[in-house]
Amino acid sequence: MFMASKPQIELVYSKVDYPWSSFCFDAVLKDCPSLQMGFRHDPLLFWGDLMTLTVLARSGPRILYDREVLTMEDGGTISLDWVLRTENGSMGSLGPELADSQAILVLLHGLSGGSDESYVRSMANLAAEQCQFRVVAYNFRCCGSTPVTAGITYSAAWTEDFRHVINYLHNKYPNAPLFAAGFSLGANVLVKYLGEEGSRCPLVAASAVSNPLHLMSANKMLRKGLGYVYDFVLAMGLVDKFKPLIRYLKKYKYPYEINWDAISQVQTVQDFDECFTRRMFGFESVFDYYRKGSSLQFLQDDSIIDVASMDKQLILRNPNLVLALTKRGGHVAWHESLHPSKPQWGDRSTLEFFCAIFHHRMALGMPQPTRR
Repeated sequence: MFMASKPQIELVYSKVDYPWSSFCFDAVLKDCPSLQMGFRHDPLLFWGDLMTLTVLARSGPRILYDREVLTMEDGGTISLDWVLRTENGSMGSLGPELADSQAILVLLHGLSGGSDESYVRSMANLAAEQCQFRVVAYNFRCCGSTPVTAGITYSAAWTEDFRHVINYLHNKYPNAPLFAAGFSLGANVLVKYLGEEGSRCPLVAASAVSNPLHLMSANKMLRKGLGYVYDFVLAMGLVDKFKPLIRYLKKYKYPYEINWDAISQVQTVQDFDECFTRRMFGFESVFDYYRKGSSLQFLQDDSIIDVASMDKQLILRNPNLVLALTKRGGHVAWHESLHPSKPQWGDRSTLEFFCAIFHHRMALGMPQPTRR
C-alpha cells in the first residue's frame, strides 16, 4: 500500500499589522485548507521533473470556450476565451442571466502556450465548476491561434496588453470583483503589471504560479540537470511559433535590426531572446531585457525558479504578499494523484486563497478595488 508523502510547505508573509494594510493574512490563510495542510505528492511522482513531464502528458479537462477578440491601439490583436461549458456540462461564463457582480478570473498562460494548455483548462474548469467564477483565458498576441495584425508580439516584460484587458473588463463589468492567475511567463507579466499599477490596480487578488521572477536566474536554472532538455524544447516551440510569422513581421522596423534567418538556428531560449525578443522590444542586450523585464524588482514596491534569487525579506516587508514554497513539485505541476482528471494542489490552493480574500473583504465591509 502506497502512503502519501508528508506535507511540507513554507508560508512566508508579514504578520505585522501595518497601518496601511487592509488585514492580516493569518485570518485569511486559516480559510485555505490546502495551504494549511501542504502539498502531498503521489509517491510515484517523487521527482519534480516527473511532475513537469506529467503536465505535458495530461490531456486536461474538456472545456468549451467562446472567443472575444480585442484590437489594441497599434492594431494588434489579442483574444479572450470565456469558459462557456465545463467538462461536467455546467454552463460557464457568458449570458445575460449571470449577475453583474459575479467574480471574474483572468488566466495568463506560459511562454508559448495559450488557453488550450492543460494547466490553464485545469484551473479554469475548477474555478467555474466549484467556485462559480466567470473564467476567461487571455491569449497573448499570436498565441492560441490569435492572428498577428501588428509588428509587436509579446514578451515577459510587455504588460500593456494585459493592462488593456483588465481595464476593459473593469469598465465593462464595474461591479464584478476581478482576480488573476498567471503561469510561468504569464506569472511574470502579472506580477510586473501589479508592481507598475500599485494602488491603482483594480484586481482584488492575484496568484503567480511558478513565476520566473528573476529572468537571468531562471535562465541559469535551464543549464542544470534536465534544464538543457527543457531549454531546447522551449526554444524549438518559439521557433515553430514565430517562423511562419517572419514574412509578415519583416515589413516592420524595430529598434534593433533583427537577423530573421538566424531565428531558425537558435538552440536555447536565451538565443531566441537575443536574436528576436530584445531587438523587437528595444532592449540594449538580452541581459538588459532580463534585468528590466524581471518581476522580482517590483516586489520591493508593491522547480524552473531559483528560489535563492528570492529575498524573503522582500515578502516580509510587503503586507500584500504571501509566498508559498513547497519542497516538492514541478513547473506549474503539483500532482497529488496520477488520475488525469483530479485537480492539482496548486489550483485548489489558488482558488481557496481567492475565495478567502473575497469573503474576508466582504466581512470587513471593504469596497472592491477600482482603478484611480
